[in-house]
Amino acid sequence: MEQPILKINGIHKKFITEKGNEIDALSGIDMTIHENELICILGPSGCGKSTLLRIIAGLEKPSSGEVYYKDKEIKKCHKEIGMVFQQYTLLPWRNIIENVALGLEINGIDKKQRIEKAKEYLSLVGLDKFEASFPYELSGGMQQRVAIARVLANDSNILLMDEPFGALDAHTRVLLQRELLGIWRKNKKTVLFVTHSVDESIYLADKIVVMSKSPGKVKKIINVDMERPRERSNVEFGKLSEKLFNML
Repeated sequence: MEQPILKINGIHKKFITEKGNEIDALSGIDMTIHENELICILGPSGCGKSTLLRIIAGLEKPSSGEVYYKDKEIKKCHKEIGMVFQQYTLLPWRNIIENVALGLEINGIDKKQRIEKAKEYLSLVGLDKFEASFPYELSGGMQQRVAIARVLANDSNILLMDEPFGALDAHTRVLLQRELLGIWRKNKKTVLFVTHSVDESIYLADKIVVMSKSPGKVKKIINVDMERPRERSNVEFGKLSEKLFNML
């Protein structure tokens, strides 16, 4: 079997409150992820989903355990791992093309090259006509597409997404789910997508990692054996939805 792109071994995470109390956020997380998989991490609020993603991204250190990217332990932010947050985190004083090119600028890519690449990914998410606009001039869904384009422009192998559509209205959310699948197919990235929506996880994922309530543990990993595009009216979609709700 091919070498996994990510291995998560025995991740525990404890937090200390201001009063000195110890809180277990994650307890013994083990996971193996292969290249080009689209994995949804599903669980109730407060189960440590976002904390796990931040540890994988190198933004936070585990209390114990390790995360490996292609057999090399992740101890800090890695250029091959990009992250899209629930909040759009766009710089309001930069226009859209400048926001998308930000990571390339930080990495020392010359201006002509980074603008060309930013244009390419803005076009991919359907926003090439808005490159001179500023974030406040765009809707929430459009701003999130800019955030996705910014991560893709850095050409990271792994895309971490922390409930990126959670703040959007239902219609925009469905549209961006479809768009994400299109981008994933074209770019062949490995995607870890955190959600608390059963419907969203079934629609998107190759595999669904179901987590328990706090402290977060992996209850089960479910393969979603349904052809894409998936119809929510499909009987199998409904059966899996009921199964997941019962597990949660």
